[in-house]
Amino acid sequence: MSVWLSHKVCETQQASDVQASKTWSDGDPSRTPSIMGVASHAPSNHLGRYAMYDLDGDGHVTMDEIVTATFKNLFPDSFQSVLEVRNHKEVDLLLMQWDIAYMQLEKAETTFEAAGLLERPEHNLRCCGCTGDRVDSIDFWSMRVRDLEQRITIARQAALDNPPTTSYFVFFSNQKDAAIAAQTNLHAEDGHSFRVMEAPGPEEVNWSVLWRTWLERDVREVVVLPLIVLIILVPIGLFTGVVANVTVAVCNKGSRYYWAWYCGQKNVARSLFTAVLPPLLLMLWQSLVMPNVLYRFAWIESKWPSLSQMDRRICELFFFWSVFNVFLGAMFGGAIFSQLAQSLKDPASIASLVGTALPSSSNFFINYVITQGVAMIPFRIMFPHIGVLVALFRILHICGPPKSDRDKVAALWPHSIRYGREIGVMMLIYIIALAYAATSPIILPFALIYFMFSWIFWRYNILYVSERCFESGGRVWDQVFKQVCCCMFIFEFFTGVLCYHSLQPECHRHDPFGICHPVVRQMVLCLSIRPCSLAC
Repeated sequence: MSVWLSHKVCETQQASDVQASKTWSDGDPSRTPSIMGVASHAPSNHLGRYAMYDLDGDGHVTMDEIVTATFKNLFPDSFQSVLEVRNHKEVDLLLMQWDIAYMQLEKAETTFEAAGLLERPEHNLRCCGCTGDRVDSIDFWSMRVRDLEQRITIARQAALDNPPTTSYFVFFSNQKDAAIAAQTNLHAEDGHSFRVMEAPGPEEVNWSVLWRTWLERDVREVVVLPLIVLIILVPIGLFTGVVANVTVAVCNKGSRYYWAWYCGQKNVARSLFTAVLPPLLLMLWQSLVMPNVLYRFAWIESKWPSLSQMDRRICELFFFWSVFNVFLGAMFGGAIFSQLAQSLKDPASIASLVGTALPSSSNFFINYVITQGVAMIPFRIMFPHIGVLVALFRILHICGPPKSDRDKVAALWPHSIRYGREIGVMMLIYIIALAYAATSPIILPFALIYFMFSWIFWRYNILYVSERCFESGGRVWDQVFKQVCCCMFIFEFFTGVLCYHSLQPECHRHDPFGICHPVVRQMVLCLSIRPCSLAC
């Protein structure tokens, strides 16, 4: 459980129930569950009235004494201690540099041993080893490792000497009081207020969030929000529009770019270019660009104290991107902007716009689902881990054998599942299959193939290949269930609007008073999934 302290804001959040082995630092269930705290405090002019906070009797009241006194007064039987959170970012950066330097040292020593201890390896100092002074690799990296070790020792001591952050872990002797504290608005007598939530497990603490004050987190959230909206609204129609424009330019006989071979009626290359390339570009965008960008934005927000919460945030953003950008953007394309004014003047024309755009954009989504179900998922089944590809390249003599034990471990290291991205892709396939079930039922078998292969792949991957890096306590299911409900509403809405559009003449013939005409009636139809003529 975690506690946030703030002298201005009091906010209570309840996180998921985590296993005891994930909550206690030493994995012993008999140990106390912890509470994590983030404090943003201002000096008080009336601390003299609260001498009870001066626990060490030195006449100076510190923030950890205020936290200790507050929880000790509220939970005298179960409260044990308070652990300060200190900013160790500099230590982490130096440790990463040390790891890279030690890896280079291992490679140099392995190369020296492979040469029979006859020729010591050398490298250049500048431009990735291409230019600069030439030095002995073993001596250089050995000195680099020793230098970093000394700097790490100094940085650790500096982190202990510097003032602590506004975050605290609070330990209790029983789970009951810890759960009560995590769900209570706590206020110290000097005016400080506590933001309380359950502490994440030690393996999933997002330390960078704990190093910041509440003001820094709020400012970052406001600054990053426009960037998130921008990346979500980047038009996915660019993938289809570019391909369509290239085809038009090349196949126009009056154009100087006319290509007779490409524009032939029986040319397979043209069919592959127009049918396969747009879905492939979309998959590359959602596999390489979107996960990294959304992860970076969620990290910059500094709002999520645990990695599992940040993963759920990415899953939420991926769902928004799938609905508003990929599905609606690719379906309407430029039509929504050209007919926006007419739709605002006559809301009843929205049904006609949707009923026309839904069938016309079915080819792109059918090709996308076919590519995912027939190509991508089977490929991932054959190559569930990057180590399989590395082994294949070694068999084909494309790359050499591992030079050190580190390389052997890195090739087979179990990776963690990016739940935010993977669930987002599944929800996109689910939305497309449901929305086009009535318009293009041919999409359903391919969607079924996708989910069947996905079940095989993820069952094998979770059991034998991947390894989870943190525990969310099952809170992902709550978010997935809400997204499934949104997908069902999308299915009902678009199916109902399609039925209304296709049966509109029949509806008006049976409804001379125009009861079925308003948008309100369309919403009722989409929720009930009844043909308009029968409902009238």
